[in-house]
This record gives sequence, structure tokens and C-alpha cells, in this order.
Amino acid sequence: MHRPLSLLLLPVLLAAPAMLRAQEESPPPPADGLPPLERVLDQATVFARQATEAMRNNDWKTAADMWENLLKIQPDSAAALSNLGSVEIKLDKPTEARAHLEKAVALRPNLPAAWMTLGMLHLEQKNPMLAVSCLTRAVHEDPSDPRLHNALAIALKQIGWTNGAEQELQRTIDLSPDFAEAHFNLALIYLEQQPPAIESARRHYFFARDLGAPPDELVDKQFKEAGIEYVPPDPNEKKSDKPTAKDGTEQTDKPTPPPAKPTPKAPTPTKSKPAPKSKPKSK
Repeated sequence: MHRPLSLLLLPVLLAAPAMLRAQEESPPPPADGLPPLERVLDQATVFARQATEAMRNNDWKTAADMWENLLKIQPDSAAALSNLGSVEIKLDKPTEARAHLEKAVALRPNLPAAWMTLGMLHLEQKNPMLAVSCLTRAVHEDPSDPRLHNALAIALKQIGWTNGAEQELQRTIDLSPDFAEAHFNLALIYLEQQPPAIESARRHYFFARDLGAPPDELVDKQFKEAGIEYVPPDPNEKKSDKPTAKDGTEQTDKPTPPPAKPTPKAPTPTKSKPAPKSKPKSK
């Protein structure tokens, strides 16, 4: 069973007012009679807040309009360009999205959100090598973000580097043990091994389900053929231990090797008795 890994590509909401490039540290006071520059900055902050709220409500058209209004005031705002690119993906405008995201990373090369969204756009457009490049840069800029490692794992799996994908998913779980998508994706990788690592896959898939991941028909079928069926957890029972990255590397479905035999102790050396002296022979 060879399948692409899973990612819920959600727009990365940047702290819009804080990331605006012009005088971020001193927001303008909400007073009448503002000087021209402060009045413009105040309007930019309003657009950013309206756009962010629209994104939270999945109102992509309004969000796009607000980010475009802000960019008329601050055309070099990398945060606004990155968010506009995310919204345009939702509006099925990949060409415009790519242009805005590429401009965002050109203006601010250390912006991991823009690199991640650009990388996932390349994946959607069947450019996995470009996706790996962008997502590797995103991880480099912020190695503490588990979403970036999960996204990079998806791209590495697309180019056939399964071991690299597994390592990135393990890093994801190290950073965020309850990252449901990473557990689900690890389960897919273990089911593709020959022979399948059923027990490791079961632990990660079932834990992903416990965390709220939806059922997968093909995965459930493969487990059913192995005589395994997912049972939702009883809220009154104690939860089982979380599978960790270590669980993925140890294939617990293999028989446990017998314990090593104890090393026998060396015998204590004994002192040899001196040989009896022979008596001289008489002539």
C-alpha cells in the first residue's frame, strides 16, 4: 500500500500588526487628527485585523481583499504577502499565490511560514523537489515548529526518501507528542514496510484516532485482514501510553529474542602442592 502522507494545509496566521514592517514597535494612538503617516499606519493595522479575522472565519474573499488593501499601503510587507498567498491557495489561484509567496521570501528569507506555504503549493503542483527545497529552508529557519517537520516528511516521501520522512515524523512527535497527523503518517510508513510493521503501525494509527483523526478505509482494511480492529477508548479507563519515536524504530511485532545466557564464572585457581622430594638412592 503506497500512498501520499497527510497534511491539512491551513493558512499560517501571522501576528499581522506585530509583523508589519513600518514602525511595528509603536502602534499609532486611536486619536483624531493623526499626522498623515500615523493615519496610514492606523489604517494598515485595521486591514490586518480584519483580514486575520476573516481567515479565522474561512471568509477567504474578504481576507484577500483586506490583505490587498494593506499591501496598497505597505507593498513590501512580507507578512501580508505570505498571508495573501495562503488565502489565494484557498481561492484556487495558484499562480497569484506563488508570485506573492516568492516575493515574501525574497523580502524576508527568514520567514518560515512563507517557506512552508510555498513548499506545499509546489507539492500540489507536482513539483516535489522544489517542495523539499522550500520546506527544508522552513525547518532551518524554525526547527522547533513540529508542523514544518511534518510537512517536510510529506515532501520527502513524495520523492521516495522514506527513511528521511520517517526521521522527520519522529522529530515531529518529539516536539509535539499529540500531533495526530504525524502519528497517522508514521502508521502509513510502517504499513508499507516489507513485511509490514503491524504492531508499530497499529499503535500510531490507533493513537491518531484517539486524538480525533478520521478513520481511513484502506488502513482499517489492512488491519482487519491482520485480525485487528480499532476500538474507541473508554473515557473511564486509564489511557494507554503514547507511542513515541522509539516505538517506530523498534518493531514490536517481531518475536522478542531470548535473554542472553549468563557468563560462567572463571574457576578460582588453586595452589598446586609442591612435588615430594625424591630420596637419594643409596649405593
